[in-house]
Amino acid sequence: MAVMVARVLHFMRTDDDGVSVAFADQDQIPSWAKESLAAVVKKGIVKGRDNN
Repeated sequence: MAVMVARVLHFMRTDDDGVSVAFADQDQIPSWAKESLAAVVKKGIVKGRDNN
């Protein structure tokens, strides 16, 4: 879902490089989705759950 949101909003390959994502299940995030996920996290679109 994060990939689709990032592409639609044209957030990919902006100043979002280097944003770290610290979710409890981050080891399960596919490599192709990490950049997009970082972008939507930085924009506040995805926040995770309280225990992350």
